[in-house]
Amino acid sequence: MSGRWTLVVRLRFMGGRYDDGALDAAALGEILRFQQIVALTARDLWRRRNPERGRLPRDFARRAGLRLRALESGSPVAALDSPAGALPPCEDDDRGFPGAAEAVDVVHGAFRAIAAGESPPEDCPRSLVPRYARLGARLSSRETLEIDPPGKPPVRVTSRARRILRSLAAAHRLPIAEDRLGEANIAGRITSDDLRQGRRRVWLDDAHSIPVAFAPEHAAIAAGALKARDSMRVHVRGEGRFAPDGALREVVRVDELDVSPHVDSAPDIMEKMDRIFAKVPKEAWEKVPNDLSERHDHYIYGVRDK
Repeated sequence: MSGRWTLVVRLRFMGGRYDDGALDAAALGEILRFQQIVALTARDLWRRRNPERGRLPRDFARRAGLRLRALESGSPVAALDSPAGALPPCEDDDRGFPGAAEAVDVVHGAFRAIAAGESPPEDCPRSLVPRYARLGARLSSRETLEIDPPGKPPVRVTSRARRILRSLAAAHRLPIAEDRLGEANIAGRITSDDLRQGRRRVWLDDAHSIPVAFAPEHAAIAAGALKARDSMRVHVRGEGRFAPDGALREVVRVDELDVSPHVDSAPDIMEKMDRIFAKVPKEAWEKVPNDLSERHDHYIYGVRDK
């Protein structure tokens, strides 16, 4: 993809630590936060245009994402770009795909309106206002973050703007988006026998799990998967409850449940040891004392035998 990405926005850091033209860890954290806000804004725009669809189109994250291409030489400026215009049309969506550039325009417009003493425009996602309010929070009162999209006047993210956005969110002047229902499709292992409210948890990995409301006809299958949790994997399809940011909170109805053997691709510990030993030259093995296991303290630490 080299050379096929398009500049979307410059983030300029000014004042305080950034007067010498260098960026620090706080600035890098703000760049990451901005990327996350843009991605969530693009997702919100798509969901508002497609209220009847439960799943995001394929390749959404790549199309709506930003990447840090460069830190401009001699100045504390981060140039962020996206694959807008470089990828083929999205076959999953014929209503206009909200890419990173459009999402950046929404974020830029919200802070421009605040700077002008106006309310954020209608296309500003109400559920994301608290996140907008945290942009630039790592900077001191003497430092400023400036959002500079090509062809538009730059706008500054100041402590005053953050304070106004926090006030709007706290006063509930901007309605908070509610959870929605949509198609859920998950796969994982059942490793908990928690049956609160008739639900079990399906673990997607070692750190993330989703509560699932199994129907009575699925109870025996789920119980079998729980009993053989280390060797069986479940695939659940049904209806889920999603947070405003698109995260799946729970599966409220199971339409299909499949169970298949869990294949662990990690090699056995003995296999690992055999591979390591196989790499040791024969001459090295010949130098290992025959009584190493009984006198390891002597050979390793020089401890005299008793």
